[in-house]
Amino acid sequence: MAESTFQSIRITSIHMMSNNKIFWWVVLIGWIAASAYWHTCKIKQLCDAPLVSSITFGPKTTPADAPLPHIDTAQLHSKTPENFAPAKSDTQTIFSAENDLANYQKYESIFKPLDLYFPKASTGYIRTPENQKFLKEAKKYLSENKDKKLILTGYSDSEDSAEWNLKLSRKRAEIVKHKFVSLGVPVDRIVTFGKGEAEPKVSNETPEGRRANRRVSIIVQ
Repeated sequence: MAESTFQSIRITSIHMMSNNKIFWWVVLIGWIAASAYWHTCKIKQLCDAPLVSSITFGPKTTPADAPLPHIDTAQLHSKTPENFAPAKSDTQTIFSAENDLANYQKYESIFKPLDLYFPKASTGYIRTPENQKFLKEAKKYLSENKDKKLILTGYSDSEDSAEWNLKLSRKRAEIVKHKFVSLGVPVDRIVTFGKGEAEPKVSNETPEGRRANRRVSIIVQ
């Protein structure tokens, strides 16, 4: 009799444990479902969104009266040194701007200063028809006037140290000097100076200003 009662109690306990497990599984599943609903509908507010966006077949049309964007092409090709060509890549933009500066220089007389321009950290100046005309006329004049000198003064921007900029400005002046000598001007008729970042033509605070200051000024005196 006692053994039968024990077996009944054991079976009842097993059923209760099984029911408890089912209950907690139901609670866990309900909690997961409630969390998913709260995150989707209340936080992201996606419950009211359409499941599939509308799809339009055929060519896309635009209103007939929609205005086309206006581009002022005159502003893209300014010839002044303050406005440069549109940017292509970083390297192309730098050279394009400096070419504009060089081409802006107009030869009037060998007795008026003419600036030769240089790409950043370069000693080779940008040649233009105007500065080549200056070189030709200066050579001719100096060969006929033995008491005159060709003065070359180099300048730089302020991006590096003052010592380096002074050396660079002198080297640029020497490069121009060698060019004149190769054209037949006696070496003792040419005087070179280097001013470095001193006496800037314009402020070095902007990239445009720094480009304008990388130059050699040439004049006959």
